[in-house]
Amino acid sequence: MGHTRSISGRGGGRMKQIPIRRLLKRADAVFSAWIRARDRRCVTCGATGKLQCSHLIRRGKHSVRFSEVNCHTQCSSCNWKHNYFPEKYTSWFLSTHGELAYLTLVKDAMKLKSWKRYELESIVEKYKLPSRRLITPPAQVRPSRRWKANVVRR
Repeated sequence: MGHTRSISGRGGGRMKQIPIRRLLKRADAVFSAWIRARDRRCVTCGATGKLQCSHLIRRGKHSVRFSEVNCHTQCSSCNWKHNYFPEKYTSWFLSTHGELAYLTLVKDAMKLKSWKRYELESIVEKYKLPSRRLITPPAQVRPSRRWKANVVRR
């Protein structure tokens, strides 16, 4: 999938695969950018600056590390607070997604997971944003102006 590099560094010669650790780091960066583009603001306080990809269940649980349900945007302050006082973020999650989603996520987090190269490559391809600008994912497309013009207001 293009995750190789030349040993000589000039584009010719033998090709060497990118190490799994570096590929995991790339997948983290791409997925984090996609999550921040999806939410666009902190889900707990509404801030729009210093945004980070926050994991309800920590990243060390590899089976839910790249779960769209487990990850949401938080400002750096709320993300830090979540590490020591998880009640606010967990409460938000339960009110937004429900108890069944939370219990399913907790159950999935208990599974052991070891990332394979092809899985990480597919994550990078799936969540890669076109260019570097943030876009609205297809699930949150806003109606066009034409549609709004047809709405009758009272």
